[in-house]
Amino acid sequence: MTTAPTPLRPELRLPRWRFAAMVVVLVLGAVGLGYKLADIQLMHPDRYIAYGESQRLRDQVLPADRGPILDRNGLVLSVSDARQTIYTNPRLVADPRATAVALSPVLSVNVDELEAQLSRDGHFAYLKRQVDDETAAAVEALELDGVFSIDEPRRSNPVGHEFARSVIGRTDVDNVGISGIEGMYDEVLTGTPGELAFEQAITGEAIPTGEYVLQPAVAGDSVQLTLDQTLQFETERQLLEQIDATCSNSGVVVIQETKTGEILAMATAARGDDGRVRVVGENRALTWSYEPGSIAKPLTFAGVFEAGLGEVNEYQDVPVELTMFADSKYEKTFSDEHRWESKWWSPVEILRESSNVGTILWAQRLGEDRLHGTLSDFGIGQPTGLDFPGESNGSLTPTDEWSGTSLPTIAFGQGFAATPMQMVQAYSTIANGGMSVPPRLVQGTLSASGEFSPAPIGEPHRVISAETAEKVTGMLTAVVEDGGTGTYAQIHGYRTAGKTGTAWKPVNGSYRDEAGNRHIIASFAGFLPADDPLITILVVMDDPCGDLDTGGRAAAPLFAELSRYTLLHLRVPPTVETSATDQNGEKARTAEEIEAEAREQADADAALEAALAERAAEEGSTDGGSVEDGDG
Repeated sequence: MTTAPTPLRPELRLPRWRFAAMVVVLVLGAVGLGYKLADIQLMHPDRYIAYGESQRLRDQVLPADRGPILDRNGLVLSVSDARQTIYTNPRLVADPRATAVALSPVLSVNVDELEAQLSRDGHFAYLKRQVDDETAAAVEALELDGVFSIDEPRRSNPVGHEFARSVIGRTDVDNVGISGIEGMYDEVLTGTPGELAFEQAITGEAIPTGEYVLQPAVAGDSVQLTLDQTLQFETERQLLEQIDATCSNSGVVVIQETKTGEILAMATAARGDDGRVRVVGENRALTWSYEPGSIAKPLTFAGVFEAGLGEVNEYQDVPVELTMFADSKYEKTFSDEHRWESKWWSPVEILRESSNVGTILWAQRLGEDRLHGTLSDFGIGQPTGLDFPGESNGSLTPTDEWSGTSLPTIAFGQGFAATPMQMVQAYSTIANGGMSVPPRLVQGTLSASGEFSPAPIGEPHRVISAETAEKVTGMLTAVVEDGGTGTYAQIHGYRTAGKTGTAWKPVNGSYRDEAGNRHIIASFAGFLPADDPLITILVVMDDPCGDLDTGGRAAAPLFAELSRYTLLHLRVPPTVETSATDQNGEKARTAEEIEAEAREQADADAALEAALAERAAEEGSTDGGSVEDGDG
């Protein structure tokens, strides 16, 4: 007997509508899945491949080594070295306040400032950049969660962080040049960053057998300057001493190779608020303009001779005082200090005695237009062509803006402004027989492969005739000889051509301060050996004190010391027989004694270079940067 099947209980039966709904859902799911697969595989495969790669591939920028800055002999003046930077991953810091308290005395950063960085959103924030090794080791010893260190390049000078700083300039905390040569040649020095791409696991570690692509960084080129490291060091040392000795506020020295225009040394130093004299970062040889005073008188006479308006042996009466525009509201009296009677003088005596009145008399023959043209031709009020950051053009107003007293004051170096470099160029032009040779501060660049690319060289041009230059040179040698204002610029064995300058310094639109006192800019500019000039030197001292407030006393002695050192350093033998006594009445040295001194100088240079190398090994860096934001 057949038994009938047991019917399902009502609660286990699936209603037809529910079954239909399930089928629809499954079909729609299958359709959606098929569409998504088609989208991934057929319609937009590149997008999803890129997304996947972004999850497992990591790109890392490889910074390029910044090229060094070298002196003319290839010695390093500025180079990048590795410094430790302290950073945090805030997401790994459990207690920002406690961590900040622990770090503050080590990093010398405010606790609240550190806590703010340790509490930030994101995976990365700087705590202090480019610290010294001792600080980095102290941080590591704390073993703080979420605090790490990385290497960063930092610019340093092996000779000392103040050495030639006004020329070299500096970089910011990101190693980007912001002043001086570092700023001018930033793109050349920076190089080209590289890139490293590698496949990483979920832990962030590289997969050994994964994808690995390396594009190496290309190091920046080296920039080779015309500076001589040894000469720059000695120039700065002597300038610091002279500023102290003369109670000056500041000083500037430029030493130029006359025939090539190459700058061998360029130094600026100033007295700080604490009274200490230091080498400063501002390159005042190029960025500062001042009224040069009597060192501009030779330019006036060059204009006179070039125009055929007089001769060096032409005499005329030079009164003690000269009044212009008498009986008018423009009346002005010019006088020569320390002289009480009229003199029958030629241009030679006028320049030797630095007579303002005599210079004015000759400038009146020259006239406004030709005086202005002469100064402009010598480069006053014109760019030097160095293109140094912040370089001043000086100031030489057009003649249609001159007043009645402009010609007399401009003739003896007041009433216009020039940079120290412009005055050096003017004297080198005279020394070069009237040819202006463009100045050079950079010799060229050197690639990592050793290929040297010389910097562009400007074309020399004639400013005055060789005959005029010879006449002015003869007048300048008389200034330094016995009886002239520049006798302290004499050095044994070499004829010197130069001129003193003692200019009034403008103070709040006047040549006297509120107490009625004058302030002085003392200068000496010259070149030597006078018969075949090799070096041109300018010394400027800002506001020397007491009896040293003249160019002959404040600037000329430093000119002499630097001239002697430079000629011996360059191995230039004596060119003339020395007199029996020098300007101080001391017995002069023979040529043999001077040659012996040159040999001693060579030994001294070698000792100095050894000292520089020792300093390079011992030089410590200054503290790193302050807290900075950063997020990765």
